[in-house]
Amino acid sequence: MVFGVDRFTSIPAAEVEFDQLQYPELQRRAGIGPLLAQARPPADPQRRQELLFAVLLEGQKDLEYRAEFYEPYRPDLAHLRASSLDLAKIAARDATAKAAIDAFAEQHGGRLDNYFYLPLRGKNQDLVLALSATDGMPAGWIPISPWLEDY
Repeated sequence: MVFGVDRFTSIPAAEVEFDQLQYPELQRRAGIGPLLAQARPPADPQRRQELLFAVLLEGQKDLEYRAEFYEPYRPDLAHLRASSLDLAKIAARDATAKAAIDAFAEQHGGRLDNYFYLPLRGKNQDLVLALSATDGMPAGWIPISPWLEDY
């Protein structure tokens, strides 16, 4: 799973160019399950602009699909808090989503504010990933669309 800007994306290992990784701890090891990484845009404004144009105009892979920009996941709690989805808006628009949110809350001690909620883009389905507000690590998921326009 790769965090990029304001969402996570599930990237199949077959699509990761492991020879482009700059951090040994991100190298794939058999049997360890999913790895967490974050993709940071280039620090150089010119390179960042080139990447943006390559994605938008040339159809190249976006940031989270480019292993050369991966680094170990180090959660920035303030950024996660600012990016967190407003579950109340989703719940107000859809009874099924509200039921799923309520079920998550019940399973996790009834406290929705103990978590941040970010989109997780998957190959077949997008959902809401719950991250601990204490350390920013994944703590569960809610099987609903994270996109308000879906409701």
